[in-house]
Amino acid sequence: MSNFQYTRSVEHEPVATRVNHQPASLLGITSSELGFLMMVAAIVFVVIVIGGFFVGLSFFSPLLGLLIGAGLVVFGAGRLRAVKRNRPDRYYMHRMWYFLAKHVPGVAGEIVMRSGPWSTGRDSK
Repeated sequence: MSNFQYTRSVEHEPVATRVNHQPASLLGITSSELGFLMMVAAIVFVVIVIGGFFVGLSFFSPLLGLLIGAGLVVFGAGRLRAVKRNRPDRYYMHRMWYFLAKHVPGVAGEIVMRSGPWSTGRDSK
């Protein structure tokens, strides 16, 4: 019999517990969250550039759109990081679905909106 004793260390977390998690890529957010923020920033950029051409600021509108888009990504990453802090995985996605179910008609069928005790549907005899 060997004298080997297994001790679990926080430093050596099993790889299987980290399989389904995306690593943080930029400013503490994952690549899918960064892609979403970049999409929103690109839409803001296009709106500002097109609006700048109509207003007559054709020279400054691309620079202004770029600065506001970059600021939106940095601000959004910080805000998303604050929402995710000390919460379970995908917490903010559930909060978004809850908000949409409360405020947008037709979305309530996607999420269970019920409070109170639940039963298994069996009679207790």
